[in-house]
Amino acid sequence: MKNKKYINIILVVVLFFFFSIIGYLAPYTNDDWAWGSYIGIDRLNNFFSNYNGRYLGNLLVILLTRYRVIRALTLGVSYTSIILLSFKIVNKKSLPIFLISIILVLFMPRTLFRQVVNWTSGFSNYVPPMIFVLIWIFINKGILNDKCIILNRRRVFSMFVLGVITCLFMEHVTIYIVIASLVSLIYCYKREIKININQVTYFIGTLVGAVLMFQNGAYLNVVKGEDFYRSVPRSGIIMQSIKRYFYTVYHNLVSNNVVVLVIISVCLTYLFLKFIYKKDIKHYKLLSISLYYIVFYSMYSLIALFFPEWQTFKLVFMCIGGCLTLVYLVFLIIFILLAPLEISKKKLLFYLGSIILLVMPLFALSPITPRCFYPMYIFWCLFALELVNDTLKFFKSKMGIKVINYICIISSLVCMVRLLIIASSAFYVDNKMTSYIEKEKANNSVTMLLPKAPYEDYMKHPYPHDEENMKKFKAFYNINENVKLKFIDYLEWHDIINK
Repeated sequence: MKNKKYINIILVVVLFFFFSIIGYLAPYTNDDWAWGSYIGIDRLNNFFSNYNGRYLGNLLVILLTRYRVIRALTLGVSYTSIILLSFKIVNKKSLPIFLISIILVLFMPRTLFRQVVNWTSGFSNYVPPMIFVLIWIFINKGILNDKCIILNRRRVFSMFVLGVITCLFMEHVTIYIVIASLVSLIYCYKREIKININQVTYFIGTLVGAVLMFQNGAYLNVVKGEDFYRSVPRSGIIMQSIKRYFYTVYHNLVSNNVVVLVIISVCLTYLFLKFIYKKDIKHYKLLSISLYYIVFYSMYSLIALFFPEWQTFKLVFMCIGGCLTLVYLVFLIIFILLAPLEISKKKLLFYLGSIILLVMPLFALSPITPRCFYPMYIFWCLFALELVNDTLKFFKSKMGIKVINYICIISSLVCMVRLLIIASSAFYVDNKMTSYIEKEKANNSVTMLLPKAPYEDYMKHPYPHDEENMKKFKAFYNINENVKLKFIDYLEWHDIINK
């Protein structure tokens, strides 16, 4: 038992230092340039009036784009907390659950990684609120385990504060937590036939937070069609929602999460073979069909990830993928409802319901990007971890458990090394570019030739891609607006400046 405790402590320390190093090395990109310059201060001076109601997220990004060390420490604490909370919600005594929690975070889709890890603006609005949501789930996990909820009156004020701050980062998370806390309150009252003051104060906190967020004039401008960035469909809502599903939603919501899909299919297959593979079992045929399809869809997503070139006719495969994803979700729900699993189905249905509730607002707002699906990814991770935990209860082989642990550790280390190489390369080029900019500014140069960051797939627009971002970039590096900038490949740039 002591050995496990020491292993957990070592893992926490390693995770903290790893994510802190990544947070320090990652260059500032895209909107970071605006938040880290006078543009961010101008937004702060009118307290983000008619900009958005993500008050805590905005304040955090202003801080993190000015102090690299604070950003590093914040990233380290945040992602270590995400992993620890997921582990403690599912099974705080299981080392494999801890290790697989690490795997799920490290192997998140690349499109997500570059927007919520390597991009400070995306991280500030999407990661902290999910930490607070996980804290709420951890506090109330007794509800999902069909246990009595212990009333803690000393926690009343902190629950109110937790409810408020959770709602000041991201709109669809705010909508979700208000509805989820109300459902939790009603459920607790019906089950225990009494009002739980902690649930009440948390719900009131979420209402206060939601009012604070949505009273910002930006949202009225969105509804009126006067917002500079966001919009809601004013006609043809159904057709636009369908297009949005096929073009953006289905792959970010489900099919890109390949590691999660594989874990789910492996666990369900094991459980099916262990307990359900009997001809006299209820719904045997439907469960068999559901499982075959779940495994098929996982393989399809895996092949699509490693061999994207086979999707020659993009529009056709987009339609096929969207339809396959809908069928996958239907069969997954059918399997969970009908299979005689040992795990509480309430947990799994709560996670799936949370995913659906979080994605619904995205059909009504444009634009939506991969980072919008980070909260859903966290719930997919919890869903997969619950299935792993259920599977491990019947996995008696100690050698098999050790093999799983070693595979997770080796995979995590390989992934960490790769991500550190990517971040170090980007940091090196960014440092070279910053030094060169200062030198050229001192020489009053009217044109600057600058290097592009390597591994662009892991960065959110690492160099300006339009006039608006060029303005932000110049503001961040304090470059005169009249100076012309040109970005080229680093090796080409290195050869030119060293001639």
